[in-house]
Parts: sequence; structure tokens; C-alpha cells
Amino acid sequence: MIIAAAIRLSNGSVFVGKRHSDCFRNAVSVLNVASPDFFPGNGGEQGFITDRLVFLDREEAYYEAHHNNQCKEQKEITPNPTRSDFKWKPCLFSEDLW
Repeated sequence: MIIAAAIRLSNGSVFVGKRHSDCFRNAVSVLNVASPDFFPGNGGEQGFITDRLVFLDREEAYYEAHHNNQCKEQKEITPNPTRSDFKWKPCLFSEDLW
């Protein structure tokens, strides 16, 4: 079960919050830096924490949340067959949960 949004930095540190922006604010505050170079895009990644304290990336968390019926809307998004240029990938957002 998903319990919080999280970011994992390139150094392995994990910060949690209700939303990913909270995680970034927490990291900046704790690390006392203005713009860490280890945020997503620079070796870090966004995801979620489970009740077992396991970090899941956004795709893994999508399946975990659906498996546990945690999403506000239980509809699965699928690729649009009329758009060949659209590459759909499962991705969970905190707004899907709370």
C-alpha cells in the first residue's frame, strides 16, 4: 500500500511528503542547499513509499496503487489506438491517490 510521495536522490537518500513538491522542499531544507544537482533529471527519481518502507518508481507505484484499490478513480488509462505517436507508460501521481 502506498503511504507517501517520495524522491530518491542520486546518493540514495529518500525524502517523503504528501506531494512530490513537499519532498523537494524537505530535501532542500535538510541539505541546506538552494538547488541540488541530484534531483530527478540528474540521477535522482520521483516515486512513492509503501507501508513496507519500499521505494517504488512511478510505474511500479501505479500497479501497487491499483492492486490495493487506492486510486480515487479505478479506471486504467490505456494507449489511444488512433495515435501511433503516443507512447503510453503507466505513471502514478499523488493527485491520483489523495
